[in-house]
Amino acid sequence: QRCKRQRANFAEGRARHFLAIALLMNTATKNAKRKRGQRGVCALRRASLDVIAAATTIANKHQMLS
Repeated sequence: QRCKRQRANFAEGRARHFLAIALLMNTATKNAKRKRGQRGVCALRRASLDVIAAATTIANKHQMLS
């Protein structure tokens, strides 16, 4: 029973974590756009996509293990 609840909490936390990442990337891209035009934004967006891709692969690995 405890294990089930823990897993639910983990999934919920992960969703919240992804939401936080998305929000962070959104604000970061906005700030970059304001500061140094379009080129900086492209690089930043590419980096953020890499981060999200890495996070999703980690999440998938966790799901496979559990």
